[in-house]
Amino acid sequence: MKYIYLDFDGVLNPWPYTPGANSDYEFDLHLRYGPFGIHVSTEMIEDLVKVAADVGAQIVWCSTWCLAPEDTAWLRANVLDVPALPLRQRMSDYGNHFKWDGQAAHYLEHSDGDRFVWIDDEALPYEEDRGVSGLYIAPEGDVGLTKEHMKQIKEWLK
Repeated sequence: MKYIYLDFDGVLNPWPYTPGANSDYEFDLHLRYGPFGIHVSTEMIEDLVKVAADVGAQIVWCSTWCLAPEDTAWLRANVLDVPALPLRQRMSDYGNHFKWDGQAAHYLEHSDGDRFVWIDDEALPYEEDRGVSGLYIAPEGDVGLTKEHMKQIKEWLK
């Protein structure tokens, strides 16, 4: 099975959001979740879903939004209804910022040689040192995914 491991903030939801920062997509869906403003491009989501379907890949949420069941449920109900990796919270070397990507690394190892793409606005090149091969895409957090990223995903997973 091929997988697209997908973060939310900085990938589908640019952070901080600046209208016009992403020249490829218009962010036409504006939501609130508690105190947070959410800005999503329905075209971007449609493009990603089409790429996944074209190459036979499963999109899976891999985000700090998956730490709390109510956050995951909101994300699946309002943005994209795909499975989520069950993640556990752990402190990072970055102080109060919770780093979940190291926790998620063992999930990636289950791919057993299958191709995957991991999309997160935080760079993840150190995972390559753990023997986990895949395409890592780190969009600019205030821009999110671009059409060029979609081409890279499709090319890698075809």
